[in-house]
Amino acid sequence: MPFTGLVPSEHSSGAVRRQGRITRTGNRHVRRVLVEAAWTYRHRPYMTAALNRLSEGQPPEVLAYCWAAQLRLFPGYWTGRHI
Repeated sequence: MPFTGLVPSEHSSGAVRRQGRITRTGNRHVRRVLVEAAWTYRHRPYMTAALNRLSEGQPPEVLAYCWAAQLRLFPGYWTGRHI
C-alpha cells in the first residue's frame, strides 16, 4: 500500500497517535486505477443489453466466473470488507 500512496499520514508523539488523510506519495497511475476499480463496484451488479451482446459467444465457464466475481466484490464496497 505505501507503493500506491494509499496509507494514512501520521503525526505521533508518545502515546498520542493522530492519523490524517492518505499520503498520495506513491505511484499516481496505480492509485488512480485502484480507486476507479473500486468505484465500479458501487452499483449492484446487473446485466445490461450491451453486456449481453458482448458476452455472446463467450464460454459459459468464463461468464460464470465473471458473474461470481461481481457478486463477491459488490458487498465488500458497502460493508468495508476487504477481500
